[in-house]
Amino acid sequence: MSAHFIHQQPKGFIALVSALVVSLILSTIAFSVSSSGYFARLGSSTAEYKRVSLGLAESCVNIAMLKAAATYGYVPPLGGETVPVGSETCVIKGVVYGTEDPVTHQVPATITTQASFRGAYSNMVITADVRNPTFALLARATITVMVHVLNDDDGTNTAGDFTVNVTGSDPAPISFPGSESGTYVSLNAGAYVVDLNTVAGYTKSLSADCSGNVAVSETRVCNITVDDLSSAATLTLQANVVNDNGGTKLPTDFLLQIDGTVQASGLPRSGLVPGVHLVAGAAMAGYARSVWGYHCAANGTITLNVGENKTCIITYDDISPSSPICANTLLMLDRTGSMDPSGPINYLPDERVAANSLLNLYLPLSPAPKLGIGVFNDKSNNSSYPARIVGPMTNSYSPTLYNAIATWLDIAKGATNLSSAISVSQTELVANGDPDAAGNVIILISDGITNRPGCSGSSPCAEAINAALASAEAAKAAGTKIYTIHFGNSSGYTFLASLANNSAVDHFLSTNSGWRAPTANTQNASGNS
Repeated sequence: MSAHFIHQQPKGFIALVSALVVSLILSTIAFSVSSSGYFARLGSSTAEYKRVSLGLAESCVNIAMLKAAATYGYVPPLGGETVPVGSETCVIKGVVYGTEDPVTHQVPATITTQASFRGAYSNMVITADVRNPTFALLARATITVMVHVLNDDDGTNTAGDFTVNVTGSDPAPISFPGSESGTYVSLNAGAYVVDLNTVAGYTKSLSADCSGNVAVSETRVCNITVDDLSSAATLTLQANVVNDNGGTKLPTDFLLQIDGTVQASGLPRSGLVPGVHLVAGAAMAGYARSVWGYHCAANGTITLNVGENKTCIITYDDISPSSPICANTLLMLDRTGSMDPSGPINYLPDERVAANSLLNLYLPLSPAPKLGIGVFNDKSNNSSYPARIVGPMTNSYSPTLYNAIATWLDIAKGATNLSSAISVSQTELVANGDPDAAGNVIILISDGITNRPGCSGSSPCAEAINAALASAEAAKAAGTKIYTIHFGNSSGYTFLASLANNSAVDHFLSTNSGWRAPTANTQNASGNS
């Protein structure tokens, strides 16, 4: 017997019942025709009784179907339900329901009836589809979900190994195994999403119709492709280089390694076995090295899973050059009578050039070292002609120190007291120098002819020489380095050299036409300035 749809909607109920009755009548006619030979073999009275009992059994089928339509899930009581049909009866022996279709919400119902008339018995069994009345007979949309599996690497899974999930308005089914041939999903109009739970070693891609808004009675096809991954993994090491302090290195200049094997920066290494790996970046002089980052742990370890492609990053930053650490410097200038510009040779312009050159040398340093300016003689004392500080120790040279050179080297007069020049310089360095500097330095510019204290004329005497040597030794014993630069004739440069540390004798030879630079080392220059 053909399938029949029964539901509880008032509209169309009579039409459905009529269709059932017509179907049953047609079935009965077909049965009667096919069984005509059977009835022909019976006696006329017996055959008539059989037809009546069969009609009664069919009546109970119709009644059972009406009951199932009225009460979803109807079953007769134990032993059957006797139903009167005119002056006769029939029995609904049983109604057995199958599994509800998740798309149509229809349930196959097997109905068994029995009837007898004057000793003639008839049993009838039919199957009809009964619709769950909970679900209205709405026009629904249909989505065909097809799962395609690509096993072009190491994969062995099939479509059924993946689970498809559907969200939307009353989707049926909601979750199901994937199928290459497709699974039909019924749902009401509105928004929906079809997705798939992937398994390790596979990636997925979904077509456009796997999500969106679907209209009434619309049909769509959702194609989901899952592709297996190679069991091998890939790792890229990247050296980021920061050259903001004069560095010139490139990422390729740094030695990077994966498990002890050299790996160029930015170049992926494929074919790695899944598991734990160790990366390293060698140190580079002049660059600070960071810890590893991005996918790598700080210590350079990384775990690669099947088919993964990861990147580890390390940064090299060029190191800022250390600030210069210079010595406190006291520049002591000779302005005695032997430097007199009114004499045969004018030494003061050259001395000013030398002093200003030292300031210009120190000026661009950062941080600037402390520097002071002294002169000898002090003309206020015409007996010993001591030295004096005209530019106290400072790391701000302009205009104070430049002005001191210009002002105090304007004229030259008086005797030479090298002992005072050294001791006064040492006192200023100790009192006003930077205690964190690299030390103390005295740069002494003179002709080297000392005639104070103790001397009565312009020529050197033992007392003045010994006093200068004693002051020099005392300063050097305190850690001060003394550099001497000779200006003037050649008669005093040997003694001037004896005052300095680690003497290397040379001198500036002044002439009427000017002066020449030293041929090798500046007179008595040594140590760090």
